[in-house]
Amino acid sequence: MRVVALALSLALIAATPDEAVLDLTVHGADGPPRTLRTMVGDGPAIVTLWATYCAPCKMEVPVLNRANDRWAERGVRILGVAVDTDDPAEVEAVSRSWGIEYPVVWAPADERPQLGTLLPRGVPTTFLIGRGQVHRHEGVLDDAEIDRLVRGLLGPKPATAAPQATLTVAPAPW
Repeated sequence: MRVVALALSLALIAATPDEAVLDLTVHGADGPPRTLRTMVGDGPAIVTLWATYCAPCKMEVPVLNRANDRWAERGVRILGVAVDTDDPAEVEAVSRSWGIEYPVVWAPADERPQLGTLLPRGVPTTFLIGRGQVHRHEGVLDDAEIDRLVRGLLGPKPATAAPQATLTVAPAPW
């Protein structure tokens, strides 16, 4: 019975690892190590996992920068996680040379086993967090795809109040 329960538990973990990204411990230039869950909460957030050697990851940076410009007003946070190095100087140098305009953190070496589960097809892999859910996107995002995914995270845009017509009554000329 225990073997069946263990197998079932492992199957569930393998089938739904997306939420596990929130338990990833990361380091940043500011403050102590913390989990992504404490950094992004329930979102809305876009967490992209990338590597310093990854040409497709570099190619995706302008898309993420533009998404940051478009979606920050709606509260969407974009966060990059370097997964292949825990050298802060290297992460900073690559971030600067690639033109990354959103916050970047890095996963320490002891998180590599968990990263293997989170990245079965490698990098870039992006996790979209919002509305109590985590969704994975594997591969390079383009502007249209990221906007479609973010709109799904946020739900419909809140309706803006229609301008109120004002009626001014002028005194009758007689």
